[in-house]
Amino acid sequence: PSVGLTCSCIPTSGNYERYVLERLCAVDAVFVGDVESSMQVRDLGFEYKIWPRESFKGYLKSPAFALTEATNMCGYRFRVDGRYLIFARRYEDTEYVTASVCGLTQLLDTEGLVYEVLSESKGDIEQICSKKAIEERRLERLREKDVSFEQLEEETRQLLESGE
Repeated sequence: PSVGLTCSCIPTSGNYERYVLERLCAVDAVFVGDVESSMQVRDLGFEYKIWPRESFKGYLKSPAFALTEATNMCGYRFRVDGRYLIFARRYEDTEYVTASVCGLTQLLDTEGLVYEVLSESKGDIEQICSKKAIEERRLERLREKDVSFEQLEEETRQLLESGE
């Protein structure tokens, strides 16, 4: 038998705006880019030439190059001539970036919630991704889980008492 690898795409938060901010802080670059070309790179996967148009986080040379590894089932496959909102990580110690199917990379929809949240946050990225802000969001998420657990316990207790 061989080893199988899977992606986990479960959101870490019920609050979508907070989830977008968490994803923003977890990557090296977030930008809007036009995919100009794609070519298969032997044994590696696909290389995409992308022209950055708007940056929310991180600096990229223009054009930027994204890589989708052949061995990585989680790698995002871009469509040539598409304009994307890209959440990217640096690929090892190279100038390449990679995007995951489990991230928020998507064909650009300027009316979409992700783009809207990023646009509203654009001037505050450093503060949003500060250690303190990240910890505050984690604590908020934990508090919500505690409240949900307490609500579930209370509803269960009420059901048991009512005999239903």
